[in-house]
Amino acid sequence: MYEMTNKLVVLLSILGVAFGASMEIIKPSEAFNNSAKLDNGGNYFLFWNFNSSHITFEVHVNTTGWVAFGLSDNGNMYPGDVVVGWVDNRGATTFSDRHTNGHVMPIKDASQDWHLLHGEEVNSFTVLKFVRKIETCDTTDDITIPSGTTRLIFAYGQSDPTSEDTISYHGTTRGTKSVSLLSKVVVPQNFPDDVVTFDFLNNDYLLPNATTTYYCKGFFLPDFGKHHMIKFEPVITPGNEKTVHHIQVNRCKNVNRTQSENAQGECLEGRPRAFPSNCRDTFIAWAIGGEAFYFPEDVGFPVLEDPNVNEYYLMETHYDNPTQKTGVIDNSGIRITLTKQFRRNEASLLEIGVTINPHHVIPPGLPAFISSGYCTDRCISEALKQGRVQEVKAFSHMHHSHLLGRAMKTRHFRNGTELKPLAYEPAYDFNFQEFRLFPEEIPIRPGDSFTVECTYDSTKRSEPTFGGFSTLDEMCVAYVYFYPALKVTRCESEPRYPVYNLDPRQMIENVRSANWTDPAVVKDFMDNFSMAKHYHRCNGQNHFGVYAGTYSEPLPHLPYVPPAPNCTHN
Repeated sequence: MYEMTNKLVVLLSILGVAFGASMEIIKPSEAFNNSAKLDNGGNYFLFWNFNSSHITFEVHVNTTGWVAFGLSDNGNMYPGDVVVGWVDNRGATTFSDRHTNGHVMPIKDASQDWHLLHGEEVNSFTVLKFVRKIETCDTTDDITIPSGTTRLIFAYGQSDPTSEDTISYHGTTRGTKSVSLLSKVVVPQNFPDDVVTFDFLNNDYLLPNATTTYYCKGFFLPDFGKHHMIKFEPVITPGNEKTVHHIQVNRCKNVNRTQSENAQGECLEGRPRAFPSNCRDTFIAWAIGGEAFYFPEDVGFPVLEDPNVNEYYLMETHYDNPTQKTGVIDNSGIRITLTKQFRRNEASLLEIGVTINPHHVIPPGLPAFISSGYCTDRCISEALKQGRVQEVKAFSHMHHSHLLGRAMKTRHFRNGTELKPLAYEPAYDFNFQEFRLFPEEIPIRPGDSFTVECTYDSTKRSEPTFGGFSTLDEMCVAYVYFYPALKVTRCESEPRYPVYNLDPRQMIENVRSANWTDPAVVKDFMDNFSMAKHYHRCNGQNHFGVYAGTYSEPLPHLPYVPPAPNCTHN
């Protein structure tokens, strides 16, 4: 059921683990804090560092021909903001800032805003090191590097061009990868010598012949006393990386051990009675694309706090199997790392956004439909009051939506004034979801509230999409880690439309049977949408402050205006 290791954890080099044998010939020119292997074949490696204004890249590519690297808003090869460079037989480097706008050679920018620092060929690899501003102010041809997900595009050729106007077509040697270029990464060099690990794992689970399965399994931790969780990481069965969509571990207390230990079964249909009826306090959330998460060195997440109270952990695994592949056996789960060397601050996790329910409707045929979920100032203020603190500090977040999601933003309000967004991803990627540390901790105070906005593209759907658990349904959720710990764990809302406020089954039928090709139907829905009130829930550990009510969408007296970029010089 679990694995415990009472020993010093030796942290392997991230680069060595990720790149394997290729690292024998990959030697960056300086100590880079961030790195990624961009292709599956081990032919294209990226390293980077950043500060408040600039970002420095270094690429190592297995070719002695030309190399291209850049950014794209949508992950396609165009439109894109790219650089192209190569090192000729004399050792001279050619490098230029370009943009893509079709199936043609990248066009050289009038304003050259990516600057070469060094170029060379080493052991059949081309190495290019270059720097650019995060905001170049070239609004015509460049892309501002976002604080959230960045869609990288890359390509290379096998020979040097004869001139800057004769760059050959890349063919299949190209690709795209989502990364977070501007996220702070904290990987401790050493762990305390008393760390133990515990595995929440499924046990040879045979997936049913279904497109969507939610499978649950219960665990009790060993009775080894209070610990701090300082790391969690996915453990995914090889070959199931695309099938395991997300894993969530919830925690509840005072559960009947005899009845619930080792309980397992489907979470939704045919849910075993051995599962506690209300085990919804989120402990860990992981989604596809995410990797290990390390808590800041002064923060730990407490477990087994009270020796007189048992803690039960219910792991929920979402399997996405659109082709209904048979014979898939899974042992995936989550590994946590714990220590008894308590850290100064104790964290908790808050889930905010839209409650998963069929009142969450996305009409078909719309390129940018926005749904919003609200966390009210009443909920935040009451949580702080009960915790006897005047502020908590948010240090990490993760956004989560499904296939229609194109952008996500968690807006932050204080007494009617909109502050800088807690998090913003203008290029959200369904296949790249992870917890990210904020560059600086963000205070949350009495009077604060939050709105999670999800922008959906439903142009390829002919029927409406509803809130639900399948990846073909939709979600709109943000998870936020903060300290000190509070009892509140969920702060969410769901829309109630004036005309469609019916029994959910009847509402689904009415919405689904509507003629969505009729502009009048779309207008009627949008009118109802704009007038909707929102049913709010605020709850948490030991039924903290459980209350619900309806309210209208709050509008800030002073909307947030991003500061203008400094474009006086490059």
